[in-house]
Amino acid sequence: MDPVEIQTTITLSRVAAGAIPFGVAVARVGIESVDIYGKGTHVLEDGTGVWTPSANVTATNPATGLDGETAVFLEIATGFTTGIVAYRTTPTANLVLSLDTFWGLLIKASINVAAGVLTINVDEGAALATAPQPSNIPALVAGEWTYVQVAITGATTTRDTANSFGIVAVSDPAIVDLTIQRVTTNLAAYYNIAGIVKNDEARDDNISKQYDELTIIGAGHANPVVDDAFTCVAEQPVYFVPGTGVVSTTKIATAGITGIRSANATQDQTTAGKQTGVRF
Repeated sequence: MDPVEIQTTITLSRVAAGAIPFGVAVARVGIESVDIYGKGTHVLEDGTGVWTPSANVTATNPATGLDGETAVFLEIATGFTTGIVAYRTTPTANLVLSLDTFWGLLIKASINVAAGVLTINVDEGAALATAPQPSNIPALVAGEWTYVQVAITGATTTRDTANSFGIVAVSDPAIVDLTIQRVTTNLAAYYNIAGIVKNDEARDDNISKQYDELTIIGAGHANPVVDDAFTCVAEQPVYFVPGTGVVSTTKIATAGITGIRSANATQDQTTAGKQTGVRF
């Protein structure tokens, strides 16, 4: 008889490190705790925000993001050298980010950009004009989506009433287009997958609470939803979109993160936006 591969699943009991929606990929924080995979405590940009560009920079929101979603599109043209590329006023006035310690940024550049050429900044003043706190953006590869995760610099008191954030060029980035799909700040920086939170019909809101005991599917197999724009076939590489439980077939590289597991579909899914089996 020919050998047959059988996918098995085990369940692991863990304690919630924060509020976790059921069905979302989670990451192991400690021996007993889990948190949301790529979780953003504050979503500062979902791709629809209005950014104010500097001279020789244009800012639009076309459907050029990951899997064709709306994104912030910054075109840096001839004549721009250094300084503020573009900024956005925080979605909520005097936004408290003092507990957050890491940036999360999903970004793509049209050309290779060396590490440290661009920084992401937060400022308690308007228009990044008071005392912006810069964090270096790692190297970006031309045409490749990269999820950047870097520590926020500066004392927590420099962002307890945040009013603006944005991209600053420390050195001349040359003529380049930047597509930004997602900007978040979060308390911790965990990205490696531990599993998928098991659905619990007992909760009306389908949201766990901090310190709740959770059951997660954790044998390297999950059943997430494929992004609305894509289908997949068995053994095709897939990529979890940070901060969501959705997988994409568009490659997402990572920077500033260690311990990333590769993931592959375990079955064909010919209908976009539906669940599929994933092995990681």
